[in-house]
Amino acid sequence: GIIFVMGVLYLISPFGKDVKSKAVAIINPSSAERQELKKANKSLDSITKAINGPAGTNLRTSDRLAIKNMVHEAQSSIAKVEEQIDDSDLMASVNSLISKVVRRDNPNQTTCNP
Repeated sequence: GIIFVMGVLYLISPFGKDVKSKAVAIINPSSAERQELKKANKSLDSITKAINGPAGTNLRTSDRLAIKNMVHEAQSSIAKVEEQIDDSDLMASVNSLISKVVRRDNPNQTTCNP
């Protein structure tokens, strides 16, 4: 039902892409975070290209270096956040596996207590 409708929307309209991304974000919130980080990285890459291109020749060398340093710091921060997302994804996977093992050993237990 709903999966078929979402598939049709995805295939026939740009609205479908928004529906798909929202559905994925609900199922896996870290995927939405990763998408936003990708957008930020693309923007930073665009800034770097602009500075290194003809537009950057209008800037003073000190300004160009300052902007490059800010871009580098932002990219470093994004990399750290990506690592944190990977770590939390790994922990969620481990917790899920532990819960499955505990439920298999004790089918009456619905949660995994530490």
